[in-house]
Amino acid sequence: MFLLLLPLGLRIEPLYTVAVNGMIVSALAGWLARPERPCHWTGACILLALLIGWAAMTVLWAADPVSSRRELIAWLISFILLFLLVNQVDSLRAMDRLMATLGAFGWMVVLGSFYAVLFTDYDFVRRLRVMGMNENGLGVVLILMLPGILWPVLRSTGRRRVILMTLSVVYILCTLVFVALSGSRGSAISLVLILFSFLLARSTRPWGFVGFALVAGGVLVTPFLFHILLQRFSEEDGGEIGGRGELWEASMMFIRDQPFTGAGVGNGPVALHDYIAAVTSIYNHRMDLPSHQPVLEVGVDVGVVGIALYVAAIGAALWSFARSRRLWAGIAGAPDGYHMIVAGTAVGYMSSWIKGGGLKNNPTFFLLLALLLLPACLARSTAKCRPRGSASPYRPMEVADA
Repeated sequence: MFLLLLPLGLRIEPLYTVAVNGMIVSALAGWLARPERPCHWTGACILLALLIGWAAMTVLWAADPVSSRRELIAWLISFILLFLLVNQVDSLRAMDRLMATLGAFGWMVVLGSFYAVLFTDYDFVRRLRVMGMNENGLGVVLILMLPGILWPVLRSTGRRRVILMTLSVVYILCTLVFVALSGSRGSAISLVLILFSFLLARSTRPWGFVGFALVAGGVLVTPFLFHILLQRFSEEDGGEIGGRGELWEASMMFIRDQPFTGAGVGNGPVALHDYIAAVTSIYNHRMDLPSHQPVLEVGVDVGVVGIALYVAAIGAALWSFARSRRLWAGIAGAPDGYHMIVAGTAVGYMSSWIKGGGLKNNPTFFLLLALLLLPACLARSTAKCRPRGSASPYRPMEVADA
């Protein structure tokens, strides 16, 4: 998972693609080789598998089969990631390891951001770009890694909890600063929504108060850090939705013309060009511009059947998450606060995802789905096995044994 999420600037092609795809397939093969393990097919996984099957059917009428094959591989790799997570994270210790991976990745992005600010030609008057990531993508990644930063705090006591709480505040501060320097309005709104959602529950309220205090202090003490962001808000560059209105209009026109077939998986952006040109000439230099709205991108690729399956899968994940709170409380040692942390992260991520380009099958999106599905899957797994009696790396022995 760590390698799959690796920023573009750290990838060495074609070695990276071959290595990551091979490792994902090997991980799936290794799991399948252990038939004694129970297999969880959640509603979201079933619906996504049907969507991928339908997408494979659309290759029959796709104009460019090579693009279709590439897109299908992207769907399959992200789906395997989701499938393995909901099946392999079967205990709190496994959840600890998953969150440790997210936390390590988040801190890597923070260190890369510091490097970009201090050791490159960045001058604080243009948008920060880190490790080849899109300026808007930097904040999205930092936000999505928040559960990995906050989870260890919930699983700790005493001095260790104080240390981890301090580190989590530092991470929130870094996220605030780098989102401001990236100039991403969507990420800034997402971060505010997350901090506000944290205020709604006692277990996460300290992060909400500290986050808003850091925002207020940053604006008063270091206003130059927010110059780019405030300028983009004031100028409304590209309009209220960043120039995406024309893309969405063209996408809906295309879907109305080809509602059931679509252009064929992976062929949507190229087929959409003529429709975009009929609406505006701003994007005439781009021959493969996506809709910048994941649901519309799915519709342009594979039609309304794909839209129905895609939206239903998201709805199934959200429904599972909403119903799992009582089940989560029944897991011995499960800390209170997981649902609020993930709910806040989901609200923040989705507020940027809803207008993002190329995120419909991005591994980060499937990782978010996994975080939504894991409470119910973990409750099902722990109900089938006896307590293991091993201590958590974050809790004292007596608490873990209890």
